[in-house]
Amino acid sequence: MSDLISKGKLLNYISEHSHYDNTRPAESYASILQAVNGFPVEDDRDKFLAEVIEHYGSNHQLGIAMEELAELIQAISKMMRGEQSTDHLIEEIADVEIMVHQLKIIFGIFDYEVDREMDFKIDRLSERMKDDTTF
Repeated sequence: MSDLISKGKLLNYISEHSHYDNTRPAESYASILQAVNGFPVEDDRDKFLAEVIEHYGSNHQLGIAMEELAELIQAISKMMRGEQSTDHLIEEIADVEIMVHQLKIIFGIFDYEVDREMDFKIDRLSERMKDDTTF
């Protein structure tokens, strides 16, 4: 199990749910992560991504996340220069979104926490735009 995941959240969940089955660790790990992070248990993508983290390890997946972010930066740069198609940009965005989802699983981040921060930042941007007379 990842040493980066919020152990407090996991331990609380495990202690409250006696049906935790450690005979199939990847499946159980996925179920716990989904329950702790508010992900729907029936979501096959979430279950699979939790299994990927269990299989490769969180540190490895963190490295992959950094690589995918760098590839997106490169794709944006090439788009700005007209050297690449939108299809490649779409591919890199998909890779980054998959890795962001894994980051939320690894660090025990709830979707509502990210949504709340996005709302705050969008509101702040809206206020800045009202005050900006340069455009």
